[in-house]
Amino acid sequence: MANCKVTIMVESITVISNGDVPGSQPNHAGGLKNNAISAMLDYPRGGVPEMVSVIQADLQDNQAYQFNTSDFYGPNGDGVYAPGLFKEEEIEDECPLMIQITSNDDASHLTMVLEKVFDNILGASVFIVPGGQIVSAVVEFAAGELGDLISGQSKGSIDVIGACHVMLNAAELLSAPNSLRITLPLIAPKTIHKGWFLPETPPGGGPIHWLPTEGDLTTAGQSNGSITLTIAVLPG
Repeated sequence: MANCKVTIMVESITVISNGDVPGSQPNHAGGLKNNAISAMLDYPRGGVPEMVSVIQADLQDNQAYQFNTSDFYGPNGDGVYAPGLFKEEEIEDECPLMIQITSNDDASHLTMVLEKVFDNILGASVFIVPGGQIVSAVVEFAAGELGDLISGQSKGSIDVIGACHVMLNAAELLSAPNSLRITLPLIAPKTIHKGWFLPETPPGGGPIHWLPTEGDLTTAGQSNGSITLTIAVLPG
């Protein structure tokens, strides 16, 4: 049985729709971010059923969000703008890496939901850095996919807008270059349908009218962008 240690960071992420109505802007609080990128290693080794991690970003429709991957904990080493998901985590044989992206939401509310989720996971060791960014947690039992937990705790105000997975095989990782770069497609797990208002100016001038409209922001099973990861590999 092969084993190795992996350090996984997010290099960039692009979503077609961030799950909010057109024209919406991030609602910040204390410099926090509005979207959660949650990741899970499912039974990476004996005695550890799951490893989970969350980082945050502000995602705009069809715009790449670039992370600075020079430091796992962010450009200043303090966890703010951190690209790091897992640091030198040991993998025995193989395990799936699953990633879910949550929709745009008020930063203070999202952070409150994240703290509640981790607080409710028995046995979780949570590292919350200055600014409220939750970096990682060790889960001692199977708790389900983290993005779904975040959505459930939010009582419907947060959705999962994209998901992907890849099987990490220790033997294959050890035979590859020390640093890998992979891009995974994000698939929308559900259809998000919302209504909003569009401005319309009458042909002859006059006050702007706001016309109600509605539409699907994501469609279940369809592409909603992509995420690029860097994976550094060391012998176990």
